[in-house]
Amino acid sequence: MSVGILLITHEGIGSALVATATRLLGQLPLRAEALEVPYDADAEALLPIASAAVRRVDGVQACWC
Repeated sequence: MSVGILLITHEGIGSALVATATRLLGQLPLRAEALEVPYDADAEALLPIASAAVRRVDGVQACWC
């Protein structure tokens, strides 16, 4: 298993941070992804989305056992 970075931010911030880091470094040393959350988002509804994003950046395959 590898380790990645998941940025959970308000809209427009996370993707800009990932894009800036990619521009500065060329290639990021770790997998990075931004999950941008609207101000009025339901935290419970976002949990499965965030969990899937964590699995993606950490390189973990989903197992629905």
